[in-house]
Amino acid sequence: MASSTFPSFITDHPPHGALPDSPSASRYPVLPQIQHLHSPLTKTLARPGGEPAKLPMAHAMAGRFDSGTSSDDDENYHKQSRFCRAEGCSKSAKTGGYCISHGGGKRCAHPDCNKSAKQGGLCISHGGGKRCSEAGCTKSALVGGFCSAHGGGRKCKTPECTKTALLGGLCIAHGGGKRCQVEGCSKSAVGGTLCVSHGGGKRCQAEGCNKGAVRNGVCIRHGAKRDHPSASP
Repeated sequence: MASSTFPSFITDHPPHGALPDSPSASRYPVLPQIQHLHSPLTKTLARPGGEPAKLPMAHAMAGRFDSGTSSDDDENYHKQSRFCRAEGCSKSAKTGGYCISHGGGKRCAHPDCNKSAKQGGLCISHGGGKRCSEAGCTKSALVGGFCSAHGGGRKCKTPECTKTALLGGLCIAHGGGKRCQVEGCSKSAVGGTLCVSHGGGKRCQAEGCNKGAVRNGVCIRHGAKRDHPSASP
């Protein structure tokens, strides 16, 4: 009888549930499914003499795991892991599997601040990131190494305009940046989706005032009163 290309997996112990006196109680194959796996997973090669040669099971199994399907699944998984997990978001994922807007990446180390951390472990508002190269200026640096007040950042595309460009390549005055989402309003959005007139941005902290805060948490009117007590309301 010709010897098999596979090692013999034989045991003298009956399988689980077999009766001691049954014919299968002795010399029962440990892996009865090996014959089932052998056929589809064995690769046949032509020998010089014409007799086919069969690869060992280890090589056949390796070929199975190296198949195109497995590689495609791995590639799709890695592609998906590059993008934010938030539904409908196609931004690049940061630490934690989400984009910066959805909470991914490192957060500012300043107490009670949840903004994205820049260089130095702090957000831009708390001193993180690069600073303006102008002597004595502590504002955040834009393109060119300077803040917008000192000529940094991209400029508005409108001829002869030297203001800093926002979304769309234009400054706020010429239509750049996000617009208010209230129907019929074309003003610049502040703090997300609305203009100051429609409730966007921070509100004045003065009692009974609902105007937009401009400086030190108050509107221009209440800020002027505090800076110049003699000024009329």
